[in-house]
Amino acid sequence: MRKLFKKAIGIKCMVIGLAITIAAPVSAAVPGDFKGSGGYPTPNFSLRNFNYNDTWEPPMDRGIVEWNNTPTLVRIGTSSSSPNTVVAQQFSYAAYGYYYNWTHTDKDFEIELNSRTISNDATNIQNFIQSAMTHELGHALWLADNPSSTSSIMHYDNNFNVNYKPFQFDINNVNTKFPPS
Repeated sequence: MRKLFKKAIGIKCMVIGLAITIAAPVSAAVPGDFKGSGGYPTPNFSLRNFNYNDTWEPPMDRGIVEWNNTPTLVRIGTSSSSPNTVVAQQFSYAAYGYYYNWTHTDKDFEIELNSRTISNDATNIQNFIQSAMTHELGHALWLADNPSSTSSIMHYDNNFNVNYKPFQFDINNVNTKFPPS
């Protein structure tokens, strides 16, 4: 009986541990995070029009342009009716941004850019904002945070002050997910 009780407690602890692991956010040390079941189902999507000041909007727009200029099928536009949103404001978390897949059906998402952490860590604010935007759009294109390749916009320790465009590594991964015809 005692052995059976220990086994039941062990299984219960394992299930609780798994639930905590799944629900817990990734370490705040990473520049961005991916929360949801995956990226967008196609490399063509729109973002709801956003309207920020002259410090924020141009580099956010350039993050979109950088993906559109890659040799991929990526075509990101803007539309007032898009369900996909970008929010730039001060958040209490320590990451530079988050990608949230809200519906878990891979159709609607939100990108958050944390103006508090970006402003605190940026030595080149324009590059940093563009890099954070490019990074979070990478999640919409099914790219995960990448701890291994330093030649990736998705790398954990990417220098967002200097690196603000998708690398060839990122382009190759998007082309693997969405092969050109």
